[in-house]
Amino acid sequence: MAALRSLGVLDTPPDERFDTLVRLASLMFKMPISYVSFVDSDRQWLKARVGITPCETARDGAFCSFAILEDRPFFVPDTKADSRFTNNPLVVGDPFLGSYFGVPLKVAGFNVGTLCLADHEPRTLSETETEALVELANVAARELGLRELVDTQTRLLEAQREKELLFDQLQQEKQRGDRFLLSLMPGDIAEELSTSGKVEPRYFHDVTVLFTDFVGFSRQTEVLAAEELVELLNRYFSAFDDIVARYGLEKLKTIGDSYMCVGGMPESNASHPVDAVLAAMEMRNVIREVARNAEPHGISFDIRIGLHTGPVVAGVVGTRRFAYDIWGETVNLASRMESSGAPGCINLSERTFARVKDFFQCEHRGRVTTKDHQEREMYFVRDLQNSLKSPSDEPGVPPQFQRRYNTYFRKPLQAFPRLDLS
Repeated sequence: MAALRSLGVLDTPPDERFDTLVRLASLMFKMPISYVSFVDSDRQWLKARVGITPCETARDGAFCSFAILEDRPFFVPDTKADSRFTNNPLVVGDPFLGSYFGVPLKVAGFNVGTLCLADHEPRTLSETETEALVELANVAARELGLRELVDTQTRLLEAQREKELLFDQLQQEKQRGDRFLLSLMPGDIAEELSTSGKVEPRYFHDVTVLFTDFVGFSRQTEVLAAEELVELLNRYFSAFDDIVARYGLEKLKTIGDSYMCVGGMPESNASHPVDAVLAAMEMRNVIREVARNAEPHGISFDIRIGLHTGPVVAGVVGTRRFAYDIWGETVNLASRMESSGAPGCINLSERTFARVKDFFQCEHRGRVTTKDHQEREMYFVRDLQNSLKSPSDEPGVPPQFQRRYNTYFRKPLQAFPRLDLS
């Protein structure tokens, strides 16, 4: 029964292969009745038939229930002369079987059905006819085996498609997760976290940290609805994100209206102080361009920007909501540079100034007292060095600036701000 049911052939629609087979058998042997039968636990079901009306009968009265138990053809040349069938309903009633010839159909080592011939009169089959009927039965069995093979392959293909679909869904989820991690931290840090589940703290001996802060932000935004405030900040910070990416820096976080990024990590490079100043100049350009195009009485801001260069420790904190961050005195001093600056100005520490003075004109502010009551040397970035400017203020990167950048850092300049807004 299990072998039969595994074929999935019971109660299926007509199949031209088996219909053709029974028509051919009826013609070859000149018998009015021919059919392919499958014997279930309580019935005989006919997959294809010629000369017989019912598609199923009770198993108890079926000739095929005897044939299926045999390993060889099962013939009843004269049904009325055989005591087993003398009073059989199929003999004394429609279709009035006078003789029966059945060959079991074997699939995967199990008899699952029969190919049958029948006549209304008693008759016999010659040895040649018997061999021909067995060959036809073998054809029917092969067709059944082929169906099972096709069904198995179909199931395997469906399972493979489901597996591929699940894999694609998992890949999409992984990619979404990877993109989310990349929005929080540099690529190699995200890969380490994704692979090992943690990130070892790292020491960077030389980076430049940049902080920005909007001047008068709290006072000007008191009249804004929450969604307007978020939209406004998103407009500025999205522009900052693009700038940071173009200058090879790494965004770390936003805190209220403050934006923090860093250059020189996770891949160290010598150009990060200059890159950070150029990025600061372009951030200031964004603020000035928005202010220039703002509607009368519309909200726009000025900005303070502070930079400091030095060592930091970087790592990932948190388990449910990861945060990539840096710590150390360098971070504190960069924040002090921002808070000790002035609207529209880029304020540098003495250490950062020493690294960029060959590229930019800077105004020495002297010793300025910071919020922590310490006096520190500070410098405002005013312009490019005169020797590095284009003689006619042509747009684009001044060739002299590009040449010095290549000489100092052995690489091409990635981006450059518009100087007419700086």
